[in-house]
Amino acid sequence: MLLIDNEIVESVWQQVAAYDDEQASQGMDKLRDNQAELIEYVLVTLDGMGEEVLEVAVYVMYVVCSIFEQASNGKLKQVTNDEILSAHQSNQQLRLTPNPSARAFHEKYGTLEQTRQPYVTRYVIDALVEEDAGEEPVELTQDQISSAYLILRTVIDVLDMALDE
Repeated sequence: MLLIDNEIVESVWQQVAAYDDEQASQGMDKLRDNQAELIEYVLVTLDGMGEEVLEVAVYVMYVVCSIFEQASNGKLKQVTNDEILSAHQSNQQLRLTPNPSARAFHEKYGTLEQTRQPYVTRYVIDALVEEDAGEEPVELTQDQISSAYLILRTVIDVLDMALDE
């Protein structure tokens, strides 16, 4: 298992945040070529949650994919729909936590101890709950944050498995 350190996470998200429109478009085109099923998963599972959550989730997914791509030295394998569905089902168990306060915590933040990539997960949590990010801050509801977190946690999990292969 390769633990992605905080320095890579910080470096990549800052680099992506500085992209101009052309760089962002080229990056998304490359992501579409390399991880089409992962993009489709995020778009389909968050459909109906609102344009704001979709925009934030796609951006955060792009940063997460870029982090894993850099950690793999550009050799990250393409994930399959079966791998995505398996990770998704596993992460849905977080919603079934019996203790109401634990369930609320899982829905709001997840647990860093239960993820193999705590620094990447911390970035996702921070990006979702950050209220004043960018020039035009986007405020997500608790339900939107919870849903986006579980979807992005699935993205992290499948990319982590791909990193190990």
